[in-house]
Amino acid sequence: MDFGDTTTHGLWEMINIDATHGVILAGISGMGGDAGHSKLEFKSGGNTAGGKAAVMVIGIAALSASTAPTFADIKTNKVYADYMIVKTAHFVTASQVAVLLWREYNHGAATFGVFNPDTGVDLFTPVQHSQVHGQGTDMKLVGTTHAVISGHRPDVKTDTGYSGRLTKVSLADGQLVWSKEYSSCGFGSNAVAGAPAAGECSKGLIYNES
Repeated sequence: MDFGDTTTHGLWEMINIDATHGVILAGISGMGGDAGHSKLEFKSGGNTAGGKAAVMVIGIAALSASTAPTFADIKTNKVYADYMIVKTAHFVTASQVAVLLWREYNHGAATFGVFNPDTGVDLFTPVQHSQVHGQGTDMKLVGTTHAVISGHRPDVKTDTGYSGRLTKVSLADGQLVWSKEYSSCGFGSNAVAGAPAAGECSKGLIYNES
């Protein structure tokens, strides 16, 4: 079903199923017209800009029925107008959904938020971690207290290439707990002691993204 998006266009980047709380669809909407079709880049293809970050929650009963769900079956339709795509979303509890947001400006490439799926109200203002983490690609919950964001950014010491990163944040307020860098670059002859040589972190990017 198109869920009312026949003219504005969008895509779902991630679908997560919780047997108790429902199904979460995370992605982008409102790209506008046929021009939006040429901008669809996600997962290994990059990030899609030009729309609005969107999350929908549909109950298990609606998806278990003998007929396909419609727009009227949507429990929550949450839009983050200041962001361009929801990379992923997870139920923390029945009253909390954690989201990983992305936008292409103002350090918004790894932004974390939590909202109430019944009211759509944010638990706190989404917190940006891009300056430390770089780009967020996915997220996993650690119980009901924390989340770990995966992704990559240029090597911290040389500001070249890419290195994988994991960043832990609090579900209570979105604040940073820790961020760690992982790289297959090895050690080079760069002026910075122990740092990779210039361009070395650009080799074999498949090993440097998380």
